[in-house]
Amino acid sequence: MKSEICNIDGREVKVYRAPADGPAVVLIHGASGSGATWPAVADAWRWANVWAPSLPGRDGSEPIGHGDAEALADWLWPFVQRWVTRPVWVVGHSLGGAVALTLGLRAPDGLAGIAMVSSSARLKVAPAILELAAASGPEAPMSLDVAFGPETPPEVAARYHREASGLPTASAVGDWKACDTFDRRAALGAMTLPLLAVWGSEDTLTIPKHQRRLVEAVPGAEGHEMTGGHMLPWERPDAVAERVRAFISARL
Repeated sequence: MKSEICNIDGREVKVYRAPADGPAVVLIHGASGSGATWPAVADAWRWANVWAPSLPGRDGSEPIGHGDAEALADWLWPFVQRWVTRPVWVVGHSLGGAVALTLGLRAPDGLAGIAMVSSSARLKVAPAILELAAASGPEAPMSLDVAFGPETPPEVAARYHREASGLPTASAVGDWKACDTFDRRAALGAMTLPLLAVWGSEDTLTIPKHQRRLVEAVPGAEGHEMTGGHMLPWERPDAVAERVRAFISARL
């Protein structure tokens, strides 16, 4: 993937690109992450025309006073409208899944469907994680070792942390607070777009029962559980990307 800065409404968005002839897929990272984490697994997504933006307040994307998934969706969609060829499929990991679900419930013109990986309609965060975020900083990044499944090679987690480093404290805290306040369970019956949920059987942050409930509540939703932890896109990149590819292909 190559990185570039895209300008939209006077704001700069850092995005990682892997152009291809396939469907347009926007990959949204999770809390305390950035678009820079996706190039490590780019080969798994080579079938898609990939756009992987860094959410605001990190890695060259200009900050906003974001406090929830609604604000992040407001920030992201104008960029998608301006730069990404339609129809668009949005794939979100964890907090990115909350942003994807927010967009899916709005069903904006040009959005074909969403996939949520290690995410759900409610993302309550343990106080200890919020404390870790508040204690983190560019020189002392927050460790997400506990989020990786037990079978994950240490070098995979180490590379993820290296590429997600440099996050300002305010952005880390904002990310996790956005997770903590996210709750769209009451709105799930109104979803009209195709939705895929993929989760790990050993996810300790967004436990499987919540993700199963998401699938049960959304009309026509598809769900798939695979062995792994919360960081499935990096733990099992080929399996996750192939599941998303099959989901999209069935609807083209």
